[in-house]
Amino acid sequence: MIVGDDAQAPKLSFLVGGAPKAATTSLIEALRPHPDLFIPERKELSFFDGEAQPPATDLAPYFASAAPHQRLGEGTPWYMSSPTAAERLASLYPHLRVVFVVREPVARARSHYLHRLSRHSEYRSLEEVLDSELEDLVEGRWEHRRSYLIRPGLYASHVELWHGLFSPEQVLVVLFEDLIEDPGGTLRTIQRHIGVPQRDGVLPRENETHQLRGSVVGRTLSRLVLTDTQAKRVVQQLTPQAVRTWTHRTIVRLNRSRARKSDLI
Repeated sequence: MIVGDDAQAPKLSFLVGGAPKAATTSLIEALRPHPDLFIPERKELSFFDGEAQPPATDLAPYFASAAPHQRLGEGTPWYMSSPTAAERLASLYPHLRVVFVVREPVARARSHYLHRLSRHSEYRSLEEVLDSELEDLVEGRWEHRRSYLIRPGLYASHVELWHGLFSPEQVLVVLFEDLIEDPGGTLRTIQRHIGVPQRDGVLPRENETHQLRGSVVGRTLSRLVLTDTQAKRVVQQLTPQAVRTWTHRTIVRLNRSRARKSDLI
């Protein structure tokens, strides 16, 4: 039950989450045009899974332009694997309708690794990341969002947590493969679960992960971006920002596969 100041918070009706790199962004964009739904323009508010616990009234500005008849929703993939989001959402919105998208764990992990590599937020090899995460899981010292390859794919344990706080009828689990192969039918199932009239929709390609020609180039660029060295500082002092930006973008573009094969994420 909502009490105190949180009683003035936006009344969320539905939530879209799941595993990162499982087409959650595309699903949110496919639902956005529905006239009876309102989803904030800002992607992934991540309001309920952080260490800080701001009052739910802080959500109000994101939903200020919603029409009175619209059902309010939010989409953040990391909510599903969060150790705290389910409990807080259940206390605020006991009648919430939840939609999770899950993807075959190995393909999902590989796509997430390439995504971070291409965006220079990872420079370790895939084997090094897996070894580190396995050790953290065994020792019980994993951190939410930091362990991004293995733990997000432990779907059974995540869904079990949510089923302990919401009724099974409130939590719909959708397969990534069904969403890709039959977007129209899957979207209608999701709309029915949320409780709005079913409409045809198109699944846009959003937040794609591009294949790389070589992971070594990607890892080298990531290491340069993420680490602070004397050589890097000298180059930054001697080279104009525009030249550094052009060089970086050119190398990233050339390192993408000619086949332009990508995964819908």
